[in-house]
Amino acid sequence: MTKKNVEEKQHTFLIWLLKEGITPEIIEEEIEEQCVDNIKKTYPPDAPENTVAFSWQSEGKKEKTWWQEYWKIEGNVSHSYPNAIVFIPCNDRWFAISQGYSDKYLKNEFIETQFPFYAVLNVLDPGKITTTKVFQPDESLRQLTQKSSGTSLIHLPHFNQYSTSIVRDLAGKVFDEYASLFSSISGGSAKALKINAIINPNQFDTYLTKLLERSKSLDYKKHFPQFNNIVQLMNSDLIDTLNEMLEASLAEDWSSIQLDLPDIIDQFEWIWRLTSLSSDFFSINEFTAENVLSQLQNHKGLTIDTLKQCKIQVKESEDSPKVNSFKLYSCITYDTMLSGDSQHRYFLVEGNWYEVSQDFLQKLDSGLGSLISAQELPFSLPPYNYDGQIQNENDYNTRLAECLGGICLDLGNISPPGQTQIEPCDVLFISGETLYFIHNKIFRASSNLSHLFNQGLASARMYSKDSETTNRLREEIIRNGTPDRIEQYTELLATKPKVAVLFGIIERSTTKTPHTLLSLPLFSKISLSNVLESLRDLHFESSVEFVPYT
Repeated sequence: MTKKNVEEKQHTFLIWLLKEGITPEIIEEEIEEQCVDNIKKTYPPDAPENTVAFSWQSEGKKEKTWWQEYWKIEGNVSHSYPNAIVFIPCNDRWFAISQGYSDKYLKNEFIETQFPFYAVLNVLDPGKITTTKVFQPDESLRQLTQKSSGTSLIHLPHFNQYSTSIVRDLAGKVFDEYASLFSSISGGSAKALKINAIINPNQFDTYLTKLLERSKSLDYKKHFPQFNNIVQLMNSDLIDTLNEMLEASLAEDWSSIQLDLPDIIDQFEWIWRLTSLSSDFFSINEFTAENVLSQLQNHKGLTIDTLKQCKIQVKESEDSPKVNSFKLYSCITYDTMLSGDSQHRYFLVEGNWYEVSQDFLQKLDSGLGSLISAQELPFSLPPYNYDGQIQNENDYNTRLAECLGGICLDLGNISPPGQTQIEPCDVLFISGETLYFIHNKIFRASSNLSHLFNQGLASARMYSKDSETTNRLREEIIRNGTPDRIEQYTELLATKPKVAVLFGIIERSTTKTPHTLLSLPLFSKISLSNVLESLRDLHFESSVEFVPYT
């Protein structure tokens, strides 16, 4: 069998698109500034015209890497840490092919960070996706999830019409029409487009032309309509523009600026202090988000750099030794629109900018009402501090159970032994022939609302799962109920009654304008929509009630 030449074999290539105006010489200066003083500049003879390569040479190792032979880069490149960047011109732009560990010099300010993602979306067959990496903005789901599938991504459970999932990476097989160019392709958060292909060096510009063309296409909207909903921005120029708009609002108009900790802190009142890099920026006597914002508004000359340098330090209780620390920039939530773009709204959440479709926002708002049970509740939740004696949520749940004639189960557990605790609800209540699972939470931040909604869904799913869960719920009723209620509740439970889930969103004492479903933070609304839709699939009725503080 004849041995194949290196250019006849399939190889993996990492491809980057440089921003307009960025040239190989600019990257060379960056490399030299990083104290790399043995750069060798060559012009690969078999590559497209004007291709240039920078490689890091070292003595001692004589064996060559495949790419050294492929690009015909002369000299002995270290086999342990071989590095090279090959620059290929294409349609008045420059592409970079990184080899070895050279990608650290291709910084965000030099590259088109969204090029890989959209190039992949426009050539990837949605029915042949092998891997997705998904980021869940909801606090309770904040993790990267990798899915392997031989079927369409559209059928994966992450992606319903109200999905909060932000796709970071995609990989799989391409449409048949591109199969002669690439066998597989992947791209996304890694910033580089990764292809596996057999490419002759002198044909590389043909591949790059096709990739550039596909990255600008809108075909992906037909194949992956869910990705039109929410896109995390990676374009540094656009992010700079949006940060400038935020900075202008810091000086003029705070109406669209809110404070929202990027973590679940139950005692959000205990904001200890806000610090700069060198000293206390200011200390806070009354520990509320509103007071922090008020103090910030009084501080003139706030900039984005200030927000990124300062930190909010939070104690979970007055005497707690544990201090949680967050960058102020990551605690700011803000939304705005760009002039000339009526199709999108832009949201700053936890230090990241998101582009959100206006059409999606409208459907989200109109759909929320339809997901909630139309029938009016036969009872109402009393104000949080209705008797002036409430100290915390546990107090409220205990008093609520007494007021309604229900059972407080906020410390209960219906999960199987050895598994993570799942509270059945805060208060279990019977009205007519319906068993209500009531979940309450003070509205302190978007993250704790998402936690509330997903906690309610987890309980509902567990309850509907099997008879063992019903038995564990019965044990909690016996453990926590009064004798008369134990008899009433266990008898109804045995009949497999109609079940409804009620979310009580408790207003803070400092809330000036009562909230509505439409005024909830973006990701809370999406989380609620997902949960309500899932509850409907379980045949559970659901309701949301806003509970005034007094």
